Amino acid sequence: MGYHHVHDEAKPSGASGRKAIAIAGDTQGDIDTVSNLIDNLGLDPLPIGALAHGRTLEPSQPAFGANLSRQALAELLGVAVD
Repeated sequence: MGYHHVHDEAKPSGASGRKAIAIAGDTQGDIDTVSNLIDNLGLDPLPIGALAHGRTLEPSQPAFGANLSRQALAELLGVAVD
């Protein structure tokens, strides 16, 4: 997702049509901190597992630059949404 989408498409928590950003991390506390930051920016956090899973977010991967809802991003990455 580009920086302009973060600014232009931010919505309050719980709002419909909210976009998501995936998070990979090895420490739950770190994932929680980044999730809170993303939520405060007006986007839905989507934890995707260990830091090694972050390679699915790199350039040339389908999720790189994705501007999707939490459900659609989860489907693209093959992760379950709670």
